[in-house]
Amino acid sequence: MSLREKDALAARVSTLTEDNEKLKKCQSDIMNFLKEEDMIVNEPVRVNFSKLDDSSLNLNIFCYTYISDVNKYLEYFSEINYKLKEIIEKNES
Repeated sequence: MSLREKDALAARVSTLTEDNEKLKKCQSDIMNFLKEEDMIVNEPVRVNFSKLDDSSLNLNIFCYTYISDVNKYLEYFSEINYKLKEIIEKNES
């Protein structure tokens, strides 16, 4: 697959949890979600605990989508963000 047949998806998610187990579960749930998505290229999929901010803990997300059309990509990225928000909320409750 050439680079023109896929597009990078990169995001940063900030959490408020101070619990390591919740953060690890969140990281794992995001990874599993992305690997199950049909429009996400399975390798590489990276979800890393990247930063300790004063008011949040950050996870960096990186993967590729099979979507090369800009409008479809932006729509899909929005859907992914809603799902990431759900995962964060579920794991912080």
